[in-house]
Amino acid sequence: MSDNSSAAARPTPSALERLAGLREQVKIVLLVAAALLTGGVLQLFVEPGPKQLVVAGLIAGVATFALSQLLPGRWREVMAGFRFASVLLVILALAAALGTLILQGRPFEEYTAKYGAVGDLIVALRLDDLFHSLWFACLVALFGAAVVNSALLRFPVKAKNLGFFVCHLGLITSLVGAALSSFFAVRGRVELFADGSTVNQVYVTKGGQVQVAGYDARGQPIPATAALGFDLRLDQFDLVRYATEYRVGYYEPKAMADGRMEWRLKASFDPEPGVKHLLPGGNAFSIAKLWTSYVPGNEAANLAEGKDAAGRAMSNPAAALEIRVDGEATTTAPLVALGGQNFAPVPPHASQPRGYLAFERREEEAKSYQSHVTATTPSGEKRQALVSVNDPFTYQGWTFYQVNYDPKNPKYSGLEAVHDPGVTWVFVGFTLIMVGVAYMFYVETRLKRRVRAEPPAEVPARTAA
Repeated sequence: MSDNSSAAARPTPSALERLAGLREQVKIVLLVAAALLTGGVLQLFVEPGPKQLVVAGLIAGVATFALSQLLPGRWREVMAGFRFASVLLVILALAAALGTLILQGRPFEEYTAKYGAVGDLIVALRLDDLFHSLWFACLVALFGAAVVNSALLRFPVKAKNLGFFVCHLGLITSLVGAALSSFFAVRGRVELFADGSTVNQVYVTKGGQVQVAGYDARGQPIPATAALGFDLRLDQFDLVRYATEYRVGYYEPKAMADGRMEWRLKASFDPEPGVKHLLPGGNAFSIAKLWTSYVPGNEAANLAEGKDAAGRAMSNPAAALEIRVDGEATTTAPLVALGGQNFAPVPPHASQPRGYLAFERREEEAKSYQSHVTATTPSGEKRQALVSVNDPFTYQGWTFYQVNYDPKNPKYSGLEAVHDPGVTWVFVGFTLIMVGVAYMFYVETRLKRRVRAEPPAEVPARTAA
């Protein structure tokens, strides 16, 4: 009777599995919560940054791995499991999406201006530099410790699990490459002049702003610089411009952080008479009349010329616009592109703010620009290259991108310089992951089918003693 009652009291295998699954879920929640809480507390005392990210991630990863080996229970197995990896990857993906949606590395006041009261919370949680925050470092540390635990539980390496180890080696290699990038990568600005001078330093930037290394005796900021290791000279700068054109531009107000109101171009249209153009928000306009050589005060000449302006060269162009707001049309007086009155207001409606339409001259905008440069090492080795917007120049670990120019100084060229020693290792890691996945799909499956197809070995019969 007691045997039957004790047997009935024993949990069924399915109940044991549910209990084990519940314990695993609790441990997963505790691990993730501990990483977020630890990182959040640490960054109250340590300023987040690239180097802090690497150091904190390394320390947290080693500590997490050691605890998983020492703590009683199946902590190591939980961290090596598929559930933990899935949950962690989802959280990292959400963090990456959040870091993409929120502006990163901007001045603090910009967050209040753009996000309102939420901007202060973004700065407090260090979501303004999310990928260098310490709580993000702790999540990456968890991921690294999980990869190592998963590999150790499946050790040693065999032909049937080689793809698994290659994938994990690729993950570790990518993490090492990312750490090298965070710790040693330099992004800066180089200003060149085609006057025979050379530069061998880069102004280090962050978020487009030159960083400050310190202050001199007069209290003036000293910009942070990094050495190139060679001299860079601008031999020639080429600037190709578009021909002068005229357009109808639509402008809307933009509130700035300092309280000023700035009018910004939202859309641009070619001056085509009779063509209806839709404006942002639902309003519309068309050019009722177009003059190529408008003469103020000479209505007879303007009336005759306004009937047929197509194909004529524009010496003093003007346009009368028909603006439609909520179905009601109004025609403006002639807007003279080169005159003082070349704009007309667009009344607001619904969600559409008040805007302005301007008939204006589009200056000779840059069509393309490129720099002819020469790099010279201390030993005298020279390398000539052409740097354009979509064609960077790479030399001795530095990559130079054409980013700006000065329309008033045809001998100036602004380049962005990037030195990233970890990017190669990141790509090596991705390559290993692809090789490992291909091995698992196309080689390991065949090896396992071959093992299942082989007949079992015969067991020798025992002989009586």
